[in-house]
Amino acid sequence: MTIMDADDLLPNSWDLLAGADWASLEHACGSAAGTPALLAGLLADDAGAQARARRHLSDPVHHQNTIYSATVPAALYVAAILSDPRTGTVVADRDGQALPLRAALLAWVTSVAIEVDTEAEAKMADVGLCLEEHPESVQVRALRPRLFQAVSGFLHAPDLAVQEAAIAAAVSLMDAPELVQQRAFLSSCCRSDLEGCVSNGSLDRVIAAGRGHEGRASW
Repeated sequence: MTIMDADDLLPNSWDLLAGADWASLEHACGSAAGTPALLAGLLADDAGAQARARRHLSDPVHHQNTIYSATVPAALYVAAILSDPRTGTVVADRDGQALPLRAALLAWVTSVAIEVDTEAEAKMADVGLCLEEHPESVQVRALRPRLFQAVSGFLHAPDLAVQEAAIAAAVSLMDAPELVQQRAFLSSCCRSDLEGCVSNGSLDRVIAAGRGHEGRASW
């Protein structure tokens, strides 16, 4: 059971791909009309299709950690497929380290979530920008309860890489005011896991990975 036990919060993944007006959305390269076909590759049996889908999520959908209009339904799609057994496929991160696809997707959720948190909002304000004036960022903020619902199912995952990535994603989403009541519960149910992650530095490492290296997503 997830922390937020609300089955109707997450739509069917295929409905997301077929139902969204992707042609009206944009990413770093312009129209996102081709994005649903590429994202479907995340659940393909073909390793090449999975790799192309992951690259597409990183760039152009979340190019240099930017939130585009296409990032919004893409984030919801990623959340919707986290529980699919096919995300247990082992892939390689940018450093060549093997990890489950699910862990990589959780790290991508983290990279999206931290771009709309209060720290990101403050950085934008420092350069005269207002996060609330960017519809895409506002829409991602509104998605955070749904993303948390998906993430919370893996806080005690048996695979350590998935567990660490889920904890980092959950922490990044805790900035949402709608999740205030979940903070104490998250702390209590994950205290032992969090202590282990903090003691060996892995939680910091996972969150840092979500923030990216030299401005680029590193998941």
